[in-house]
Amino acid sequence: MQVKLKQGDGRLIRSEFDTGVVAILDSRANEFGVYRRYVLNALPKRKVTSKISVVTQFIRDIKSAEYFA
Repeated sequence: MQVKLKQGDGRLIRSEFDTGVVAILDSRANEFGVYRRYVLNALPKRKVTSKISVVTQFIRDIKSAEYFA
C-alpha cells in the first residue's frame, strides 16, 4: 500500500501549474487509526487536515477565479 501511495503522490504534480490534494478515505488512517503513521510516513511531509473547509481554502488560494468559472 505504501508503494502505491508514493507512486500516486508522485504522479499528482507534474508541472509548476499543477495543484493536487491527496485524500485518504480509509478510516484506519484517521487521527486515531492504526495505519495513520504508516500512511503519513509513505508521503512527503505536508499539511494534514480532516476538514474539507481547509482543503477548499487551499484550492481557492492557489487557483485563480477563472479556474472556478
